[in-house]
Amino acid sequence: MATFIEELWTKPFNPGPNSSTEGFYVPGEIYHIVPYNQRTKLTFTTPPGLASAKLFTFLSLLPKMGFQLVKMEDWIEVSPVNAQFYQLTLQQKQQLEAQIKQGLAGIATSVSDFELLFHDLRKYKDFMEYFEALEKGKEEKNKGLVSKAEQSLKAVFIDQVDVHTDLPNTPIALRTIVQRWPTIIADFMQLEDSDTDPKKIAEKLKVSEAEGVVLATKNKLYQKWRNLFHETVLGRYERIKSLVEMRKKSIDEYKNMIRPYIARYRSIRELGETVEGRLLLEKHPLRMSGQAVSLHITTHWAYRAFSGPPELHKASIESERAVSKPILSMNFPMGLKEMIRENMDEIKAEGLSKIQLMPSGIESLDKWVWFLIRELEKHYNINLSIIDILKTRQKFAETAEERNWRQPYYLSVELKVTRTLFKLANGAEIEDMELTKMFPYFDSQNIILLKLLEMRAKELDLENYISQMIGESSAEGNFIKKILEEEYPYVFHAKKREKKKTEFPRASKTFVSEALKYFVKPGPYEPVWDDRVATMWMGEVADAFTKPATAFWKGVFSIPGFEYPPQV
Repeated sequence: MATFIEELWTKPFNPGPNSSTEGFYVPGEIYHIVPYNQRTKLTFTTPPGLASAKLFTFLSLLPKMGFQLVKMEDWIEVSPVNAQFYQLTLQQKQQLEAQIKQGLAGIATSVSDFELLFHDLRKYKDFMEYFEALEKGKEEKNKGLVSKAEQSLKAVFIDQVDVHTDLPNTPIALRTIVQRWPTIIADFMQLEDSDTDPKKIAEKLKVSEAEGVVLATKNKLYQKWRNLFHETVLGRYERIKSLVEMRKKSIDEYKNMIRPYIARYRSIRELGETVEGRLLLEKHPLRMSGQAVSLHITTHWAYRAFSGPPELHKASIESERAVSKPILSMNFPMGLKEMIRENMDEIKAEGLSKIQLMPSGIESLDKWVWFLIRELEKHYNINLSIIDILKTRQKFAETAEERNWRQPYYLSVELKVTRTLFKLANGAEIEDMELTKMFPYFDSQNIILLKLLEMRAKELDLENYISQMIGESSAEGNFIKKILEEEYPYVFHAKKREKKKTEFPRASKTFVSEALKYFVKPGPYEPVWDDRVATMWMGEVADAFTKPATAFWKGVFSIPGFEYPPQV
């Protein structure tokens, strides 16, 4: 339930509690801090729906204040005692389960039909290749290619057609009369289309006239069958290929139809699904089994660049606005550049061979982001590809350019809301909404990119969940494939696919601890904490968010001395 950045506070990266901040920072390198006097926590108790209405009003207000707003987490827990709400939630989940099961059954049936059709397609594809080689050999007058194609077709004729020509007590198939003439199949393979005279065949192959008669008859039958079979194969291959494409399309459509249901089903996430959620329920002052109560927890994140004082000691960056540069000339960490070189073909295919500079003139994808990506992957149990990383960074640069965000410092807000609906024994209902966390952070640009990468990781986590549900690429399937590749490396061509993988650099504890003790050269951000960050920027944090947000909440609930909208 904790976001990735929150968890960093408890890891070796955390420099430890600071008397005036929550979060972490390394002067000049990375900032993620909130002033102690702005750690706001508000609680409101209202009639049902009123607190929620005010929350939605506040969330709609944030984009008007210039923030980009996203939802990070969404959890729900409903007590069975609250029968009406509980049954409504349970009914919605059960209905989604039924729709998902029905969709999965349709996919399974379609896949089964597809496999049968694909088996026939492969068989007729072989026949098509025989005829293709035969026609190509005739056109190019390549006797070797013609002979090879004829051998294949004659084998099909002997095994699948001629073998069924035996009559009761009268064996006439080549496979059965081989006991009389042991070389008859080999002799048949040597015949050409012009070999239809028994006597000439006997003289050519040095066999008896009786065998020559049989060979001439079989050759005529073969040529007639081959012409008929050619027309049959053409028609069936075309029809089966159409059916295969149709069935493949239906599988894709079934999967696309079921995706929204799976996504909606997963969005109804109960607190009891996680260890952290179960512990929260255990510590809750009200017992879910004995009180009619519903609990809804959401976490929202919003961010925007500061419009505050410029850094006078920094060089002007006006000349670099909206400039794109070759990706390998960017000021990226060395490990990232190695990965870019190894995946350059894919990067070019995605149109990322050139990448836009950040409008602030400071690169957001720096050594800290590069190091913390590894921890981010562990947190969500996913792998971010080089394309995911570069696309997220490029989108960040484009958004900053579009919104004219020139500062490398950002105001970000993490809003954690716990809404509890009580139904008392006398029938009365109460809604309690607690803003357990309404913290405005002073963030350096690299932290914002890291949060955007976290959002991408959450998207991939959901897509992986959906893919596993519909059988596209399950973790179990990948595990079985790895086992098979280890057992049969040549069959699965695992040896050919072996390639050196660039690992994300792992910063040692020594590196982290030294960095956090400030034994680092000041980076691209403001290194002067007391005179610049604490004095100048913290004031703007309060003016840009804390004061207006607090005034909003107190005003909408008519707290004396506050009103919303404010009177001018």
